[in-house]
Amino acid sequence: MKVCGIAGVVEARAAIAAGAAAIGLVSHMPSGPGVIAEERIAEVAAAVRGEVATFLLTSLVAVDAVVAQHLARFLAAVAAADGRTAAAEAAPG
Repeated sequence: MKVCGIAGVVEARAAIAAGAAAIGLVSHMPSGPGVIAEERIAEVAAAVRGEVATFLLTSLVAVDAVVAQHLARFLAAVAAADGRTAAAEAAPG
């Protein structure tokens, strides 16, 4: 199960305790709920690294920007939120 819209480490830990195999973090959306700061995304991803897969939902569309965001956060995958096909790439390490 993947739990989306995680807002912090406490929520991430609760999702893991409830059996989540993956969590979703929301960034760079023009509107809507669930957006959290890049720094918080990095904090959550670091706190649960190796425990669950982490997914980033972003509205960024420039390849360089998406790759930089992905690599800086050590996320398992990145999904584009603009209606295009989702892009995923394994996290380093």
